[in-house]
Amino acid sequence: MGTNDGSLSGDPAVAAQLVKDFFDNYRHWTEQVSHIVDKSIEINKQVSSFHERLLLLSFGTIGISVSALLTLASKFASNPSAKHVFTYYVAPSWVLLLLSAMMCRNVMVSTIEANRRMVEDVTRKILSYNLTQVRRSLLQMSKAFSGTMTVDSVTKDAATVFAESVSKTDSHLEQIQKESESSQLSSVSKVSRWQSRLSVFFMQAALVLLAIAAIKFFLAT
Repeated sequence: MGTNDGSLSGDPAVAAQLVKDFFDNYRHWTEQVSHIVDKSIEINKQVSSFHERLLLLSFGTIGISVSALLTLASKFASNPSAKHVFTYYVAPSWVLLLLSAMMCRNVMVSTIEANRRMVEDVTRKILSYNLTQVRRSLLQMSKAFSGTMTVDSVTKDAATVFAESVSKTDSHLEQIQKESESSQLSSVSKVSRWQSRLSVFFMQAALVLLAIAAIKFFLAT
């Protein structure tokens, strides 16, 4: 309960238990955040792996189709419909496959960036918690000890030494807070999610076009 001079009063045992409960809950929250970040990174790894395979499939499909056309070029050289099939089916499919590969690459880069930001954010949270615990211990020691102590061959008042240590800890905490405010924690962006969907759609459309082209070439022989 507050007094008229702005100081606090109350049962010291209850106050100590409340402070302990607060830090226990905060530690538990930090652990949960770390666990969630680990799971998020694992999911992002699966997303990146999927798009990596899709990218390789796009380039592989282009390579196979080019090889097939070069092998059959002599057969279709005199066929007037071959140019039509190539222009309206094969060439557009290659363009779609290249677009799909580019979008897969963008999604992979975005996923890596999201993982980096999540790791940096949880690192700041854990460091902030540890520094807060250190500050709490320094304040307790400043009240528990008196007299002088030697630090780096210099004799100083114990209260002054602890006060300087608390001040340094506060500076670190303030710096971490500034970094946390300036950093934007994000998962894969909306643009990347759309690119992910389009990359799959373009791949499917390209395969359909190549299948139609193969059928037309087969019928033309």
